[in-house]
Amino acid sequence: CIPCFNEESNIHEIYRRTTRVISYIKDYDFSIVFSDNASTDKTLEIIKKLAEKDERVGYIANIANFGFVRSSANVLLTPDTDANILLFSDLQDPPEEIPKLIHEWESTDSQVVFAVRKTSKENKVLFFLKTKYYSFLSWLTEKRMVKNTTGFGIYDKSVIQTLRKSIDSYPFIKGLVCTIGFKWSTVPYISSEREFGNSSASLPFLIDFGVLGIVNSSRKPIRII
Repeated sequence: CIPCFNEESNIHEIYRRTTRVISYIKDYDFSIVFSDNASTDKTLEIIKKLAEKDERVGYIANIANFGFVRSSANVLLTPDTDANILLFSDLQDPPEEIPKLIHEWESTDSQVVFAVRKTSKENKVLFFLKTKYYSFLSWLTEKRMVKNTTGFGIYDKSVIQTLRKSIDSYPFIKGLVCTIGFKWSTVPYISSEREFGNSSASLPFLIDFGVLGIVNSSRKPIRII
């Protein structure tokens, strides 16, 4: 499950690397589902051409830009499979980690396995601030919260089915996994730098996403008010 917005320079590469990885995994049948969030470049055009030549490729074409949160949730919760893997098209989360995620999911009772950033090649100050944010979020929720993850990971069908019933139209998926009480574990990895294209994650977006995590995962702000 791959959400994307204006990622024309990355689509071919994430397709190439993902298909190479899954070609070595023989126990499952895979499909690759893109969710294009009303891109203004050639992202959707490229995805459609991939779908024409590879029957494993499908796509959701949003009629408008519904934002990163809704687009990611939409593509994650749509396919009916044994498990769905959420992967992002900027390639900072490498598809090569997929076998590790599957192994952890198979060998434990985890319903979700998150890939967590042990270190990152992104801006060090930004990585530090994100780390502190998740520590603060854990304190607010009084629950064990996953840290240093984009949401990249594998989600069991039991989780997908439950999350589909959520009435939240703007779901903070990784927060819901932790606060609802699903069993989850982590696999560490080193995040890559974005090589192609520009990130759409502006400072206002990061602030909005951070506030979403706090509001959706804790009642403490409401109690304070």
